[in-house]
Amino acid sequence: MFVFQIFSMKGLLIVLCNFFLVSCQSNVPVAQMTDTMLAGKNDAPVMTADSIPAKQDSNLLATRVPDTIRMIYLTFDDGPLIGTDNVIEVLNQLGLPATMFMVGKHTQADGEMRQAFLTAYNDPLLQVSSHSYSHANSKYKLFYQNPKGVLADFDKNNNLLQLTNKDGRLPGRNTWRVGNRKRNDPSARSQEAADLLQQNGYSLFGWDIEWQHHGNAEPTQSVAQLLQMIHYAINDSSRCFTPYKLVLLSHDQMFARKENKEKLIALLTALKSKGYQFGLIKNYPF
Repeated sequence: MFVFQIFSMKGLLIVLCNFFLVSCQSNVPVAQMTDTMLAGKNDAPVMTADSIPAKQDSNLLATRVPDTIRMIYLTFDDGPLIGTDNVIEVLNQLGLPATMFMVGKHTQADGEMRQAFLTAYNDPLLQVSSHSYSHANSKYKLFYQNPKGVLADFDKNNNLLQLTNKDGRLPGRNTWRVGNRKRNDPSARSQEAADLLQQNGYSLFGWDIEWQHHGNAEPTQSVAQLLQMIHYAINDSSRCFTPYKLVLLSHDQMFARKENKEKLIALLTALKSKGYQFGLIKNYPF
């Protein structure tokens, strides 16, 4: 039961002033971190080869990037594989953030692959996201004929790898589901599966440029050719899924050989020298 009191005009003014003071103090904005404000490795969870505790996804917080800033989102697919450790070493050497879309099945291949995954997972520069558990077992047409099976495959991967994000990339398909925007791979019938994943909270990221490779994992384009492709695409508002925000795809196994590791160093060093900014996929504009 409430008891009402009659205040004098002076007392009422005091109460109102105090109320507005408290209200204003409660709206103090909280500063956000950028991609370059990185938490130390000691903040990452302790992990073993036998268990993967849930990662605290607080190392790199999202921040709004001005629309005209030229941003490159480095992404590496299919890990952990031979070459994953070299990619991680280069990224740390140059201090660049990147997203590694990993395949759960590969983490179970042997102890070396398991450790490569754990190294990436614990690295504060890196975001580990899903590239499915099975990678469609390389039977893409059959895989996408069963959208519910695709969803189950991605859920299995997120649970196995204890991922705290639902950013993903479809195996073998350049498909986008970002916020209310989407784009389908023109050569694939994966739209229904992509829609179902989005309905279940996943964001799907394709790519704007791929550093392609031959069957023996040797890079197809030279560093100079790729630099030219990136320069044209990132400076033309019509060439990227989001203007001036370029998603670059490559694959871990491309950099297993020392010579190709050096090509990756050369590419990323050149991109840094041109003043491009680098970000994680979780900070990609929606």
